Amino acid sequence: MGWLRARRHVLLAACLGLCGERGALGASFYGESYVGLNIIEVSSELSLQLKFQTSKPQGLLFLAAGENDHCMIELLSGNLQVRVNLGTGEQGLLSEKRLRVDDLVWHLVELYCFKDSISLVTDRHYEMTGQITGGMHSLHCQHGIYVAGHSGPDVPCLDGEIPNFRGCTEDVVFNQREILNIP
Repeated sequence: MGWLRARRHVLLAACLGLCGERGALGASFYGESYVGLNIIEVSSELSLQLKFQTSKPQGLLFLAAGENDHCMIELLSGNLQVRVNLGTGEQGLLSEKRLRVDDLVWHLVELYCFKDSISLVTDRHYEMTGQITGGMHSLHCQHGIYVAGHSGPDVPCLDGEIPNFRGCTEDVVFNQREILNIP
């Protein structure tokens, strides 16, 4: 697991600053902005933690994208959907229907992929698990990492129109690295 190249690249102005009650470094997004990082990550394990709040039922929260690989978390009808492809086919997890996250309450999302399993934990209480077809392979992120949106049609894993996220995020940590605070 290593960073081959890391360069901060803010594609559109996300309003970085204090977000939330604890004063953690976070960002507010209004549907047109997102954070994009030109980071090429090659990883044999995957972990993501992020906090967010929104009133919108649809939107892209996080995307790590490669040519054939991707890891994506999106809001779909007020629920969380995870899509992961590590080169052996896409796996998906959908949070419980009764767990709506478009309620303007802060939610903590944790995603873990290790060996042949994938786990989505919401608010440290609700957990969904699944198996990765063919086991865990390395995630290659040649197209970068995105928070709250994406750069458009040049990201091959995006099929259809996924709207950008509207709301606040904070404490976005991908593979033990704080994404909103990379020097």
